[in-house]
Amino acid sequence: MGVAIPGSIVGMLVLFISLQLKIVPLHWVKPASDFLLKYLALFFVPFGVGLMEYFNLIKNNLMGMLGAIFLSTLFTLWITAWIFKQFKKE
Repeated sequence: MGVAIPGSIVGMLVLFISLQLKIVPLHWVKPASDFLLKYLALFFVPFGVGLMEYFNLIKNNLMGMLGAIFLSTLFTLWITAWIFKQFKKE
């Protein structure tokens, strides 16, 4: 296909499918997931530090960034609706 899919996404899909098909019992995964959820806020520290580091750059380009976010959100909603409409025709 020519599309590179990150290993983390592939792993998440394999784990999801394995859990759904009961190949991997939930009690094997639950302790690790509980631990990660307990410290989830800690994973956002690098993002917060980066935000503070580039605050002036973000402030100077805020309108462009908000515009890009808004337009990409509209495009995503539109393409999702279009794909749904295509599947509903069948």
